[in-house]
Amino acid sequence: PCGYAACGGCGFQPSFAMTGLCGVRYLRFDDDFFNAIQFADPSVPDPEYDGFYVGDPDLEIFHEINVDNHLTGFQLGCNMDYLVSCKWSLFCNSNFGIYGNHISHYQRVFTNGAGNIRFVTDGADATVRTTKDDVSFLGELRAGAGYQVSCNCRLTAAYRVLAISGVALSVDQIRPFDNAAVVGAIDSQQSLILHGLQAGAEFKY
Repeated sequence: PCGYAACGGCGFQPSFAMTGLCGVRYLRFDDDFFNAIQFADPSVPDPEYDGFYVGDPDLEIFHEINVDNHLTGFQLGCNMDYLVSCKWSLFCNSNFGIYGNHISHYQRVFTNGAGNIRFVTDGADATVRTTKDDVSFLGELRAGAGYQVSCNCRLTAAYRVLAISGVALSVDQIRPFDNAAVVGAIDSQQSLILHGLQAGAEFKY
């Protein structure tokens, strides 16, 4: 039979091969939210803009939320390759892991005008920074085809799916701005799925 890569140059390989993997992985997932509101001053009507007093920074309010998920953990998986021809192959890779998720959260309400926006209950500035440590789960599946350019290089095209649970999203941190304790409580019970096509190159030595 022909060689796995360059038709005779890399030695004999079986038609089907499966290998296991294990290791430590780090993944960072950031999610941001920004909302701007302009409101009218009833004492200064502006017919041209339907009552909005355009250009006054004291009549603009901004709400900003930044959430960073830092996932570090151990994963197990396997890689499967099926040799279709001397240079073409099909592959399917999967892995799953348990991760510690260190979440950092920043949220504020502010204006570009004079003065600061403050909490009603205690009068503190409406700016909050908090962190939280939680457990997350991550699974991944990748399936596609490869073309062996040389004994050490393979070009690939695949469909990839990445699923994560136990993460914090920015919109889930929106709640009444009563005080820093209420706003700073981090909700990390959400899940997400990322998927799409990818192309790449693999090198071995």
